[in-house]
Amino acid sequence: MEVFGGGASSCEVSVVAEGGWSHPPPSLRILAGTPERRGVGLGSRVPKQALWRLQEEEDVKFYLAELALALDHLHRLGIVYRDLKPEKAKLGMPQFLSAEAQSLLRMLFKRNPANRLGSEGVEEIKRHHFFANIDWNINGNAAQFGEVYELKEDIGVGSYSVCKRCIHTVTNMEFAVKVIDKSKRDPSEEIEILMRYGQHPNIITLKDVYDDGRYVYLVTDLMKGGELLDRILKQKCFSEREASDVLFVITKTVDYLHCQGVVHRDLKPSNILYMDESANADSIRICDFGFAKQLRGENGLLLTPCYTANFVAPEVLMQQGYDAACDIWSLGVLFYTMLAGYTPFANGPNDTPEEILLRIGNGKFSLSGGNWDNISEGAKV
Repeated sequence: MEVFGGGASSCEVSVVAEGGWSHPPPSLRILAGTPERRGVGLGSRVPKQALWRLQEEEDVKFYLAELALALDHLHRLGIVYRDLKPEKAKLGMPQFLSAEAQSLLRMLFKRNPANRLGSEGVEEIKRHHFFANIDWNINGNAAQFGEVYELKEDIGVGSYSVCKRCIHTVTNMEFAVKVIDKSKRDPSEEIEILMRYGQHPNIITLKDVYDDGRYVYLVTDLMKGGELLDRILKQKCFSEREASDVLFVITKTVDYLHCQGVVHRDLKPSNILYMDESANADSIRICDFGFAKQLRGENGLLLTPCYTANFVAPEVLMQQGYDAACDIWSLGVLFYTMLAGYTPFANGPNDTPEEILLRIGNGKFSLSGGNWDNISEGAKV
């Protein structure tokens, strides 16, 4: 037994396994009152209702096991604790850890999730002083974006980022840059996916990454052919042949991503771009991986409802867990939109998930009139 603190009236007892450790492990310590010898009932002082509100059975199992070990050690020494209360059981901290490491662990182990470090995103954890000497710029690019590129006009604006045209100051070549506000969104998943899989011929290529602390700059090829959405609006609708060529390329690319365990989660015409103005389906690139996710869970399910209303799968809205199948639904909506010139389930920007689900659940969409009169039955089914 190792005793921490001074005096019989206030001592801290920690369990040390047989054989001993050179330093005490993270163990459940008991803040003791005056310990007394055998003859006093421990059970009479145990509170009837636990004050802790642990969320998982495994958490309860862990803490009770630690507590049982501590009490067993005391009993072997002939000591009866007599004053076991939840507030007197504390998660001990290995004393050989630095003050910074102990501070980080205590902030990560907050029982209330709202008070836990990282509840507002990983950036909060990265700012902890334990990581003071860590360079979080994964690209390792020491230069600043403005030293290498010159910003030009906006190409597109999102809720947490803006896409601009930029020019390399040395080569005078044109690129696109996505400027992400780190206070609004953590870009690490998007960067990792693009670095791993951006060499696919139909996925946008990440050329450079810069991080100035407040913003992250993702430099990519400039898609001079514009969005698939622009082509649909310009042509009103696609022929069956043209739509099938486009869908074939997108489907092959999505299949590649799914084989790598990546779900895009935001497939829509404005995220499908052409590398050049040839209108060749081979020049298509899938872009904007801001909502993309790598499946890491044991059950392979995602929970966060990321979507664009007109293209979202119903299982995403139900918030009961979904997987890569949500991209397949979006492919169907894409195909319909290319053939019809409009989406199958018309939705407004302020529609609630329940309203969108109701429209999808009703299953009311047209396959007649307009361009549908020129579409084969094979495409419709």
